[in-house]
Amino acid sequence: MTDWDKFEADTANAPMSQIIDELKDQRRVLSDATKRVEQLEAKIISEFPEEFGDQTKVYGDDVVTINRQERFNWDQDKLDDIFKSKPLPDHVKRRLTVDKRTFQKLTETDQVVLAPALTRKPGPVSVKLTRSK
Repeated sequence: MTDWDKFEADTANAPMSQIIDELKDQRRVLSDATKRVEQLEAKIISEFPEEFGDQTKVYGDDVVTINRQERFNWDQDKLDDIFKSKPLPDHVKRRLTVDKRTFQKLTETDQVVLAPALTRKPGPVSVKLTRSK
């Protein structure tokens, strides 16, 4: 490719190159701002006791409320051991799942059996920038 061809290609791609450069800049700005917000929130959170629920404090004219949610995480194996020899009560649910990669490796016949229980939803969309040279 001659210098002139490269110049013409660069000129033709200039609008997109500007958009890409601006995207890079804005991602950097956003990343820096996100990190700073996380640092400031962590400092504020550290001023509150580690208790579940809403907590409020007043600082001058500002009212700061934080909420620590309580999440339950059940050990599936232990629950299975507890209810191994007796029927499941109404308040205990048995959760069945199928690993995506395993499902994709199954034969078509096996996939057809499971297909009625499968719902596919679109995931998040991302834009990735890499260097071509």
